[in-house]
Amino acid sequence: MKTINRRKFMGTVAAGAAMAIPFRPRRSTDLAIGVQTWVVREEFAKDPASTLAKLRKQGYQSIEMCSPAGYSRYGFGPIAEIATPDLKAMIADAGLSCFSSHFTSAELRENLAQSIEFAHALGLTQMVLSHPGIGADSSMDDWKRVSEDISNWGRTVTDAGLLFAYHNHNFEFEEVGDRLIYDVLLEELDLAVVRLQFQVWVVSVGYHAADYFRLHPGRFISAHLSDYSGEGTEQMPIGAGVVDWPAFFEAGKVGGLQNIFVEVDQDLLPASAEYLAGLG
Repeated sequence: MKTINRRKFMGTVAAGAAMAIPFRPRRSTDLAIGVQTWVVREEFAKDPASTLAKLRKQGYQSIEMCSPAGYSRYGFGPIAEIATPDLKAMIADAGLSCFSSHFTSAELRENLAQSIEFAHALGLTQMVLSHPGIGADSSMDDWKRVSEDISNWGRTVTDAGLLFAYHNHNFEFEEVGDRLIYDVLLEELDLAVVRLQFQVWVVSVGYHAADYFRLHPGRFISAHLSDYSGEGTEQMPIGAGVVDWPAFFEAGKVGGLQNIFVEVDQDLLPASAEYLAGLG
């Protein structure tokens, strides 16, 4: 597929609106209501069991981990000290499931075998690269080189019986020359071994998850959910901002979504879970 820049992309979406899939109501609970542990990392590190119980009480059914080893200096150090079987039991005892975790580029580059071992021990089915290890000021050749690295990691993870995905940020939705970085990633990554986790927060820079789900069927296994007031960088509870969530979930059927993980400030978590539970 030929990639397009932002201006051409938005025109393509508008022109294709008449071909959009018909809306059929879908409850968000068709997918477990998940939450990314990054947003509760300080509380989680101090009292893991109580934090997990609190998330379940708020209405969350699953969590996405951050690899305790890879994220030890970002607040997950105490979690890394918990034996993986004990952590798995703790999650289950709270009434939660955990099938996905973020991993850093450094640990995949240096300790991929150990990361896969952790994933199996925790009962994961999906490993997600949280950051490419380069930024938006990198050249397009740099992005192509890192895409090759990501695809190679994906092959190893796939051979180990797990799904592998790439998690985006706002900076992939910037242009280098006349090319959108994310378009280049979609072109360069090996679809057979690298899926995608979509960060909905890119709505804050003018891009919508549902559009990408429809344009790239089957490539997205999960998404990070956030909502936007439409001004500055103000987060809103899921359902209280500008994101069209019924359209998101309908397009997610085409995109291939298997998991959703709320990623908003802690004080917005209860209202977000309540909205998703009632969406229909």
